[in-house]
Amino acid sequence: FTPTPIITAIITSPPRAAADQFGWRAREILLPALRVSDTLIQLFATQILIPIAAGEIPEDLRDVFGGGLLFALGKGDKPGIRPIGNGDLFRKLVSRLFLRSNRKALAQYFLTTY
Repeated sequence: FTPTPIITAIITSPPRAAADQFGWRAREILLPALRVSDTLIQLFATQILIPIAAGEIPEDLRDVFGGGLLFALGKGDKPGIRPIGNGDLFRKLVSRLFLRSNRKALAQYFLTTY
């Protein structure tokens, strides 16, 4: 992960995106901190994002990073509820980076395979 895609992924997150289980939003929490320097972004990437992407989360932190908030929302006029899960900010950022960098290949696979 390099600085430009990380900042782009944070900037393009919706300004009113749901906060993670700790109440953090990427644009509010991460963007001001990471704009300090590219060195800080690289440190953030190597110490937090890359280990998450590689599945190398320490065992005692797995429940924290693997957890999230689950909301039950009504379906309006329809009967029943709709479960909405809201995960960790760092996992969302890693997912956004992977999806952006592989968008064409994923579209090709899912739009032509089935």
